[in-house]
Amino acid sequence: MAEDLMQALVFDVDTKTNTLTQKPVPRELAPNEVLVKVSATGICGTDLHGMKGEFPLKKGGVVMGHEISGVVISVGTKVNHVKPGDRVAIDPNRDCGICCYCTRGKSNFCEILGIKENTGLFLDGGFADYVRVEAVQVHPLPETIDLET
Repeated sequence: MAEDLMQALVFDVDTKTNTLTQKPVPRELAPNEVLVKVSATGICGTDLHGMKGEFPLKKGGVVMGHEISGVVISVGTKVNHVKPGDRVAIDPNRDCGICCYCTRGKSNFCEILGIKENTGLFLDGGFADYVRVEAVQVHPLPETIDLET
């Protein structure tokens, strides 16, 4: 069925090429995950460096794009701070919460997850119609901020 597929721009690390392709819409959510319909994704210098091979990316193919906003489509059973229909921004970073950096408020340097679990670099990101992320990455937007901002 067409509604089970989405458009996604997949970057191949080996050939350094982007291919617009169809992928299955993520439907199976873990209890702590959220499915977001992407509204806007920024193009960052990190994306450009990654495409040139100057920044580490997941080997093989990855949907890049880590500056993402959108609308929540569905939530896992343990998610209670957002609901379907909410407008959100997505933090691409994931952290362990226990290493010396995370406990000091510098989770962008996380030794356990850090960049290895970054949405849009190692996990599929926002250059697609939908993105599945952990609930801790999703932040509701006030009505005063539009999705492109």
